[in-house]
Order: sequence, then structure tokens, then C-alpha cells
Amino acid sequence: NKTNKMKKIKIPTIDKIKKGWEDFSDIYVSTLEVNSVKNTEYYFRVLTEKYMPSKTPLLLNPGSSVLEIATGSGLFAEHLFRTNHSNIRDLHLMDLSSKMIHQANKRFEAILEKEDFGFRVSAEFGGSPEKSIVIKEQNCEDLSNYPDDYFDVVFGNFVVHLTESPQKMVAEVKRVLKPGGFTIFSVLGDFRKSSFFWTYLDLFAEFG
Repeated sequence: NKTNKMKKIKIPTIDKIKKGWEDFSDIYVSTLEVNSVKNTEYYFRVLTEKYMPSKTPLLLNPGSSVLEIATGSGLFAEHLFRTNHSNIRDLHLMDLSSKMIHQANKRFEAILEKEDFGFRVSAEFGGSPEKSIVIKEQNCEDLSNYPDDYFDVVFGNFVVHLTESPQKMVAEVKRVLKPGGFTIFSVLGDFRKSSFFWTYLDLFAEFG
């Protein structure tokens, strides 16, 4: 029963989530990101070995518009960008925490300073999207600055438990996703024992 599953998940308010990550960001970047690098590498390996039909690394279609919600410091996005930059038209990263967005900005500015991929970093969506990386403080429950059917791919890593209204988030993701596009969401721990995983299934079933 979906209602019962949702009741099991105690989700804090947006203000508490934001404050928590503002307070935690420095510790995360200085201490925990080492483990996150390993987790990101493992995550991509699992995607390749278990879910990619050809058993080849996750490759986006040429000209893809990509969104990652709850990007944090941009660690996952960096791995995705380095392996897919030639197929990405525009990359959009958002997070509730201004401090995490600051870290993501620093990460991508350093990447583009070291190697000329032909991309530019922006704080706002607008103008020509070609070769742009938009890094923005934003709540993923409100994507009203994006038109319907815009993104080819939407990623959301470990985000449902940090979302005040998962229903709003999934409804917005569905709205901005192109017909035929796809989403990849992940949850903490063993998905078979995770209330978050079953919540995702319920929500995506609800919104089609």
C-alpha cells in the first residue's frame, strides 16, 4: 500500500533540508568526498554491468539535454561529463544548498580551466543552450523555469529522502522529460529493503 509506505518515510521540511546541507557541506567536501568518489565509480560500474544492454559504459545519445537534481558538489556530474561531454548539448545541475552549488561551480570551473571542452558555465537557464553547463541553487519540486519535454535524461541520486514532496518532484521530472527520455534514480542501501525505492516505483507508476 503506497500510503503506508509513504508514512514510513519521515521527510523533513525544505528549510531543514537546506540548513542541514549548508551546515554539512564543508565536512562533506573535506572528509566524505573521498568515499563518494569510490561510490560514484561503483555506481557507474553497476549501471554498466547490470543495466546497460550492451554491457558498455553509460553513453548518452548525441545532443542530449541532461538534468541532475540534488547534484551536491557535482561529483556524479563530473564523471558523467568526462565520459559523455561529446554527446551533451547542455547540462543542468541543481541543489537546494548554496554552499554545495558553490562547490559544484568550483569543480566545473576547474575542469574547464584545465581542458577546453568548449563549454561555458552559467547560473541561469536561457539564451543558447549549446555547450552550456547551468549550475543553480534550486528546489527540484519546482522546475517551472524549464519548458515541458525539454530533457532527454534526468538523474537523481539519493534524493527522495531529501525531498519534502516526492510527488511534486516526480510530477515535475515527468513534465520536463521528453517522450522517450529516461530517468535514473538511486536510493541508499539495498533497494530490496529500501522504502525509498518502493516509493519511487509507486510515484512513477502514479504519474505514468
